[in-house]
Amino acid sequence: MDADQFDALAKTLGSRRDVLRGLAGAVAALVARSEVTGQTTVCLAAGEKCRKSEQCCSGGCKKRQGRRTGKCKPCAGGQVYCAGVPACLGCCTDDDCGGNACKEGTCAACPRGKTLCNGACLDCCSDNDCGGNACNEGTCAVCPRGKMYCPNVPACLGCCSDNDCGGNACIDGNCSACPRGKKLCNGACVDISISTEHCGDCNKTCNGAYCWGGTCYCDRYCTVCTRCCGIFGCTSYQCGCYQERCGSQPC
Repeated sequence: MDADQFDALAKTLGSRRDVLRGLAGAVAALVARSEVTGQTTVCLAAGEKCRKSEQCCSGGCKKRQGRRTGKCKPCAGGQVYCAGVPACLGCCTDDDCGGNACKEGTCAACPRGKTLCNGACLDCCSDNDCGGNACNEGTCAVCPRGKMYCPNVPACLGCCSDNDCGGNACIDGNCSACPRGKKLCNGACVDISISTEHCGDCNKTCNGAYCWGGTCYCDRYCTVCTRCCGIFGCTSYQCGCYQERCGSQPC
C-alpha cells in the first residue's frame, strides 16, 4: 500500500490515527507468545476470515467455490481453541481435563501434583519425586530415607529415642551399637562402670582390683589391736594386733 492508497483508506475510515490504531489492534490480536511451544505463532480462531488454511489455528480454511477468502474451520475433534496461545490444543486449562492436569496442551493421566505409578495416581513413585526426601507408599515423607523427624529438636535424625534403636542407645541422633550404659569394646558390649577389664573405657584394666563407677579401687587395710583378760580374772593382759580391711581407695 502506497501513501495515496493509505490516505484514501484513512478518508474512508476516519483518519490516519484511526487506521493506525486499527492495524495495531489487529496485529496484537493475532500475534501472541505461545506458552506451549515458546515460539511466536500467528493463527486465526474458528469463524475468522482467512485466505489459506495455514492462517487458521485449526489448520483448515473453508472457502466457498469461487471465493478468494473463507472462514477458519473449528478445531479438530478432541481439541479446544486456546486464545492465549493461540492454538488448537488438547486442553487449555485443568478444567478441560475432567480434574486431571493440563500440561503443555495435553491432558495428563493424573490430577496436578500427582504422578502415575503403575496405574495409580500418587504423590510420588520414588525418592526422586520428593526433592531428596523419602517416598513411602506413594507419599513424600518429611525426611530423607533412613531419617525420622524428631519434633523436640526439631530435625531429621537417625533416631529420636532409645525406642527407635531396637534396644540400643540413641546418642546424638544416631543409634549406637550397644544398649545404654554399655560400650562396644573388642566386639562385645560391656558395662564400663563395673568391668575390671574395661573400667571407665575400653582396655583399661584394674590389675586385680575391682571396678566401681568406672574407677579401679584397691582394698585399704588398717591395723587393729585388742586387749584381752585372762580366764581367771585380770591377772594377765594379752594384747594382739592384726590387719583388717577398713575400706577401699582408688588405685
